[in-house]
Amino acid sequence: FIFRWKNGGISYKMNNLDYELKIAKNIVKEAGKILLARVNDSFNIKIKKDKSIVSHVDEEVSQFITKELTKYFPEYGIIDEENPFDSRKRHKFCWVVDPLDGTIEYVNKKEIYGIMVGLMDNYSPVLGITYLPKKDELVYAVRSQGAYMEISPLCQRISVSDSNGISALVSNSRKENSELTDLIQKISPEVVKNMPSSFKIIEIAKGNANLFLCPRTITMNLWDLCAGQIILEEAG
Repeated sequence: FIFRWKNGGISYKMNNLDYELKIAKNIVKEAGKILLARVNDSFNIKIKKDKSIVSHVDEEVSQFITKELTKYFPEYGIIDEENPFDSRKRHKFCWVVDPLDGTIEYVNKKEIYGIMVGLMDNYSPVLGITYLPKKDELVYAVRSQGAYMEISPLCQRISVSDSNGISALVSNSRKENSELTDLIQKISPEVVKNMPSSFKIIEIAKGNANLFLCPRTITMNLWDLCAGQIILEEAG
């Protein structure tokens, strides 16, 4: 059980994460509106230490999500790609936020960019939300409750493919990576499709592919994987 102060008293509810899911979905959708509103900005691009790029919009959305999550869940930690403060060790529950996954796509005005928000319970993902604002596609999952996709006004359960064939998703930069090229030759997928960002994980959860190949030379961080992991697990 968890408790929250309400009208001067204490209200109790079972911690099935319904409240967390409702609030986080609203926050993610509002953050998506910021992305859509800023897409024609003159971007202030910076190069980070890991050679990835960050724009002023990444930072604005990061600040918005952190502010909102902190307001509703002051007792939870937050890890955010664009915020160096990491409070996971001090909290049982910790949000993991990628405020703009696919910055290159966003700057180039493509479709596959969006927001990823996960929630860990003692370092294990228990809730995940991803949102593609250009498509208004929201995918979410909660531990032991299945994975779902919302494209307003419809909501449907999603599941991984049951195909025996291998349909692989790889990074757009695979032509420059010899390790990935070698992997593809050894596995010999029936289909190899290039796709940007960590939303490749979500495509597998939706059953549109069944393998995401990532070479060791490409860094995947906690914010790239947390939301996607629980969604993929709940999709089967």
